[in-house]
Amino acid sequence: MTRRQKMLLVLTAAVILLVGGFWLYWETTAVDRQVDALLAELRKEEPSGVQGWFIEIGLMKDRRTDRGDYEVADDLAKLGPSAVPGLIRALRDRDDSVRLAATKALGELVDRRAVEPLTAALEDESRYVRVLAADALGTLGDLRGVEFL
Repeated sequence: MTRRQKMLLVLTAAVILLVGGFWLYWETTAVDRQVDALLAELRKEEPSGVQGWFIEIGLMKDRRTDRGDYEVADDLAKLGPSAVPGLIRALRDRDDSVRLAATKALGELVDRRAVEPLTAALEDESRYVRVLAADALGTLGDLRGVEFL
């Protein structure tokens, strides 16, 4: 392979990666990015890897705040029904504060798409998530949450 062919191959790969990155960014909706930003305020663990390094040298802001789960959940609910898919994904997060806020917000939104994920949240390791999931299911008119209340 000649030097010119190698250069063309590298340039082609860079263009493909760049286009793929833009596609991935625009594929996620603005609401999904807002949901992620609000949930990032609740994470307890230190940012790691490149993100932690960028925060350390001041190129990126640490999104964690002292706001409580319920404050963030209220802001999430204000995003409306378009936030439901992002909140459903958040129910599988490893941080219990994130799951708690997502469960509370889903309960406030009263959206039928949340019934199955909230039913699964009845078996969450956090007692608070389970109680909020049962309450949200009651608000949705689903009786599966009654036994947990």
